[in-house]
Amino acid sequence: DRTREVVREIQQKYPAITLMEFDHPLGKGGAVIEGFKKAQGDLIGFVDADGAIVPDEFAKLIIQAQKNTIDAAISSRYVSGAQVVKLQPLSRRIVSRMFNAYVRTLFGLNYTDTQCGAKVFSKASIKKILPELKATNYAFDVEILWRLRKNGFHIVETPIVWHDKFGTHVNMMSAGMDSVFTLLKLRLGML
Repeated sequence: DRTREVVREIQQKYPAITLMEFDHPLGKGGAVIEGFKKAQGDLIGFVDADGAIVPDEFAKLIIQAQKNTIDAAISSRYVSGAQVVKLQPLSRRIVSRMFNAYVRTLFGLNYTDTQCGAKVFSKASIKKILPELKATNYAFDVEILWRLRKNGFHIVETPIVWHDKFGTHVNMMSAGMDSVFTLLKLRLGML
């Protein structure tokens, strides 16, 4: 993984980019929350680094988020207009749909794809909910959408062109179960 070197190269051209390194693992949500704390732009977002969503697609999400009536634009593999260039294995797709049904039941979030790895938010929306964020694992994506909705922010799902990337370093069964329990604790006010 050459992430550190790549970021340093990009910093030469774009000095506003900050490389953040931590002494211990924070989890996906924990790392993104730390990034949110440092972010200064009018739009704040993230995209997974696995390459499943290419920069041009992330740019479309930013354009959607720039509309005045929208507080958040989230990518989706499942809304009309989305393209999945390379499908995940059937088992992953089934687990994804089951997780989505669980989220809908527990939180009433009617989004088709809470876990797709690109989201862009208005600065005002993130700064409002930042003190409330608790999940540091993959449940973070659901928590942020839930808290935005609870605070009356307008969220729009945006179709994305998405490529499955094999070789992920994440144990999906372990991460998925961890997220299921985290979300239950969050919903019950125990997190």
